[in-house]
Amino acid sequence: MNEVESIPFEVFLIILGVSIASSLGALINWLRKRKNRLCEIHKELQAYQKEVKEDIDDLKKQSWRIQKTLLIMAQIMDDTLEKTHPDLRADLETIAQELLEHTHDN
Repeated sequence: MNEVESIPFEVFLIILGVSIASSLGALINWLRKRKNRLCEIHKELQAYQKEVKEDIDDLKKQSWRIQKTLLIMAQIMDDTLEKTHPDLRADLETIAQELLEHTHDN
């Protein structure tokens, strides 16, 4: 009777072992897929960050150009005003420079 009773227990152990092995295999497969997806997301994020950095650099360059243009225009207007109305002193270049410096401080 001992042999008959031990057969179901051995079958139970085999079934349990197969179940655990298949569950672990499924878990490992899921973790591998999850890791691969996270790597893809990380690469996409890095590409997006690179694009954003390039856009920020472009905006900084455009801002610098606009500031320089503003200073040149103020100088031209200042010179023209000085030639046409020597009695008036606007000093627009200094005002523009102060405004730009104040903008950078904020």
